[in-house]
Amino acid sequence: MLALGKSGHAQTSEDLIAQLQNLDPEIRREAFYQLRQFGYANDPIKIAIIDLLTLENDFSQDQLISGVSLSEDYVTYHGDLIGVVSALNDIRSLNALLSVIDSGNMAISALARFGTTALDPVIAKLESPRDDVKTAAVLVLHKMLEPLNFSLVNDPISLSKIRTALEQASFDANDYTRASALEALATFGDGDGIPDTTDNCPILANPDQNDADGDGVGDVCDNCLSTINPNQEDTDNDGLGDACDSTIGTENCGNCVDDNGDGLVDLLDPQCASDPLTVKTGRLPLTSRPGAAMLTVQGSFSGAGGLVNPPAEGVTLNLTDTDGQITCFTLPPGPGWTTKGSQWTFTDDKTGSLGAPGAKESLSISYNAGTGVYSWKAKVRKTTLSDPDAGNVSTAISIGDNGFLNSQAWKTKGKKLVTP
Repeated sequence: MLALGKSGHAQTSEDLIAQLQNLDPEIRREAFYQLRQFGYANDPIKIAIIDLLTLENDFSQDQLISGVSLSEDYVTYHGDLIGVVSALNDIRSLNALLSVIDSGNMAISALARFGTTALDPVIAKLESPRDDVKTAAVLVLHKMLEPLNFSLVNDPISLSKIRTALEQASFDANDYTRASALEALATFGDGDGIPDTTDNCPILANPDQNDADGDGVGDVCDNCLSTINPNQEDTDNDGLGDACDSTIGTENCGNCVDDNGDGLVDLLDPQCASDPLTVKTGRLPLTSRPGAAMLTVQGSFSGAGGLVNPPAEGVTLNLTDTDGQITCFTLPPGPGWTTKGSQWTFTDDKTGSLGAPGAKESLSISYNAGTGVYSWKAKVRKTTLSDPDAGNVSTAISIGDNGFLNSQAWKTKGKKLVTP
């Protein structure tokens, strides 16, 4: 392959490599960009590019010392050159990249990928009189502890060097160096010498990293020592993982909480029995500001045999779409309720303190003894909703031990979600 020079003459990669050492920086820059069409996998080109970075590092430093400003084109070219050399992942570029350790994330990431080979030279940079160089060295050490690079420094000597260097840097006079070192030290959270990003039990010290069942969770943290359970599910929060727990907890069917951790709240959980609920009309905003939404929904239910007593038992109303809970609130027994025959009405006071905090709820339930049907209507103002989606919406009402559940498709109408 041939490249065309400014004169229009064809140039080989060998021609361009030779120009990379020209005394004129403009010729070097032009040759560098023309070499891109040959790629950088060729070893002679790799070596030439690395040597070029060393040359440009020295040139730019000399210019700055002399008080000569570097042109914008040159600064861009030098940055591009650093990026190319960083991407080579070639240990022969170690010294060239150390000279520009403060240039940004490309050089920092490349040096971290060199692992133990770069460790001592990087630590030496912490003695630099320049704060930006010291901070960059700390960032390299931090990156060495990340999962992508950790295997390259995962030996007791290297980890000890990194930790000691970071501890010393955490007392540096420069705020950025000190803060960066403290952030990196936090990866050794439990003090066992294993960074949290690779520690199989980051909250408890376990330098031996024993893992009897091989599920990736250290024995001192594993809630099922002899049963593989990498996700450590414990739905009833009894400290014994579901994989080895013969008694998973039960769901409270009217408290707006997923008590057994199965992702189904209250009456939506199959553990909770329910009778049919009818939703005649419902209206929800598709989007709303926190604390500014209003919803109305009403319908009927039967099956309780005239035995419900909302003022004594309280009421929970829960609306859920396919993405999860839209809203759920509990109207407690006692204050706020009024009774008139077989009609019960809850009205929150002006402070919004009786039901959901900050919201204003009103609910009326009336019973027709002739038909055995309860009619109900709820209105909630100044509440916060998770924006609902068109499609299936479940509405659940819990009154003491009685539950009533409806599931039906709601549709979009303007800026609201409504029942058909």
